[in-house]
Amino acid sequence: MAAAPPPARAPPGRRPALPRQRIRWPAMSIFVAALLFDNDGTLVSSLASVRRCWTRWAGSTG
Repeated sequence: MAAAPPPARAPPGRRPALPRQRIRWPAMSIFVAALLFDNDGTLVSSLASVRRCWTRWAGSTG
């Protein structure tokens, strides 16, 4: 049995391609190679969501 060839390397200065992952939600399924998290609200303001979550947490813990 022949050994499997080594994985291809990216050219200098380029990152290798990321493997695509399948993400499943109850209503849909998409294929992605990467996810972008906007944790500081630069792209989308998440203040209302943060306030709602902290308020819900504070109400449940007292």
